Amino acid sequence: MKARFDLILQGQQHYNNHKLLILLTINERVGGGLLIISEAAAMQKMGVDVQFLNFYSQQADFERAYPDNPIPVIYVSQPSDIPEICQKFDAVIATAYFTVEWLKLLENQKIKLAYYIQDFEPYFFIDKPAQYGLFWKSAWIRRRISGYFFRKNKDFREAWLSYFAKNLILFTKTTWNQREVFYQTGKLPHLVGISYDCDRFLLKEKNQSNQINITAMIRPNTPRRNATFTMNILEKIAQKYGEKVKLFLFGIEKEHPYWKQFNFSFQNLGTLTADEVANLLNNSDIFVDFSRHQAMGLTALEAMACKNAVIIPKIGGAHDFATHLETALMVDTSNQNACLKALEMLINDQKTREILAVNAQIHVSQFFPENPAFKILKLLFN
Repeated sequence: MKARFDLILQGQQHYNNHKLLILLTINERVGGGLLIISEAAAMQKMGVDVQFLNFYSQQADFERAYPDNPIPVIYVSQPSDIPEICQKFDAVIATAYFTVEWLKLLENQKIKLAYYIQDFEPYFFIDKPAQYGLFWKSAWIRRRISGYFFRKNKDFREAWLSYFAKNLILFTKTTWNQREVFYQTGKLPHLVGISYDCDRFLLKEKNQSNQINITAMIRPNTPRRNATFTMNILEKIAQKYGEKVKLFLFGIEKEHPYWKQFNFSFQNLGTLTADEVANLLNNSDIFVDFSRHQAMGLTALEAMACKNAVIIPKIGGAHDFATHLETALMVDTSNQNACLKALEMLINDQKTREILAVNAQIHVSQFFPENPAFKILKLLFN
């Protein structure tokens, strides 16, 4: 707590009244949005005049997805309105590859421009190669495949070129993401470190039950989240363990047609607010994330804070907050059998499950949002 307070004081001393605009053009609840809001709120405590920018067309959905957002939002009609708005700020941060393009008219002005790299976004457009473990085992293979897609795929090329915009300060949260950008582009982003909303995801007293509660987020519209792969594993668990386990799933609407193909027992919670996710994780014993890769893995981090034993992909940024067999199980998520065995181990071995959960909850308490918030301000204004 003292470390957080000290950073707020330092921020007030150095960055009070600086004006910062963050291009947050999203319309649904996503991990990146939650992270940025929590870090922007920390900057606000440091005296920074921080604001978001979004579009009128997304206003209703954005406000529904983030009902307790404390940051003022400027809404505009179209991208051409953005440069004029930016003139009123000392610095502007892009948060996705397509938002970098909107800053080009500001390249030769005194406004500081930055890109908050939350993932290596060109990979979003090469779904088929990314399904195979070999893709993730060799940076050389990824570079060769990327060269092909750079020539063939417009979105891939646009995402790739976003890292080369002029006068742009690049920063990211995990060493994996930093290394991936460097491997592919030769650009080395600054590392600001991981965080989560530690005021919301607090450890509370868990209900004692003979059942083991297992939670997973299911997002079939995002292929890299491995939704059907995850559901197939959970179906096997439900069939094997019956009433010993209870499965809680969230991420898409309860009425979504995706759910109709599965007939095993699980509780479908639909889409949840951040507070509802926190409550769910406080009543869970195990959280699983079988994504192909995670640039960070926010929900797993939140689950660890709520004293869950977690299973997370070993490909990605989770190594910055988790250690295999100490605070989590890190698995090859291209291997269904390995994922199934990891989950069965946590179900069968109560001692290991509880040790991982306790270690995780203690370890992640250090990842408060003031730390990356202060580092971002330092990059922008020093």
